[in-house]
Amino acid sequence: MEPWFGLSPATMIYNEAIAGGWLKQPANAWTNVFYLLNALALFVFYIKDRKRQLALTFGVISFLIGLSSFLYHASNTFFFQYFDLASMYLLSGLLAALVLVRLGFVQPRRWLIVFLSVFAGSSVLLFIIRGKSGAIIFGIEVILILLLEGRTRMKSRRKTLYRNLLYALALFVVSFVFWVLDYNGLIFSPGNHLIQGHGLWHILNSFCFVFLYLFYRQFDKKEIGL
Repeated sequence: MEPWFGLSPATMIYNEAIAGGWLKQPANAWTNVFYLLNALALFVFYIKDRKRQLALTFGVISFLIGLSSFLYHASNTFFFQYFDLASMYLLSGLLAALVLVRLGFVQPRRWLIVFLSVFAGSSVLLFIIRGKSGAIIFGIEVILILLLEGRTRMKSRRKTLYRNLLYALALFVVSFVFWVLDYNGLIFSPGNHLIQGHGLWHILNSFCFVFLYLFYRQFDKKEIGL
């Protein structure tokens, strides 16, 4: 018997056809290994950068997103769909905390409060409205964070290098294009269980974690709190 037998089906349906066995969407499941590989890379940075908490935090979030997304696509159930979407709020929560600290709205030592508040609030909202709205919540949060980042650039007198942030943003935009194409069934055959547009979203988007860390590494711990 499958480990997810009896669980309610997912409410977000992607292009890949549902297969039999334990892996319901093989292509969308196996591509999450790239989140785990980038988590490993961030752990190497953690050791290299004298065990800086920032690298470890990005690495743990990348690992949790990869794990929850794998379980979601392997099971095609709403239970794991919820955790897949909720894990994304760990990233938006962290980025919100970092930019608010740099703006001076939050003291560096209190970054964790903002991080947990965004994550918990988004997760509760997702539980209340359910359905397909989880990705919309994350999208709104990303837009707000980018607007705050723009405000930070205008306000700060510090010379900030934005190259790695732009790399991360470019990867996110390209991967999101594949997400949209896949969700609307405009790329690859549904019966292709090797690669799908949503799988390309996983692959490209996973590298954002490394570039985000490289961007924030330029700030001292006293500036951002970790």
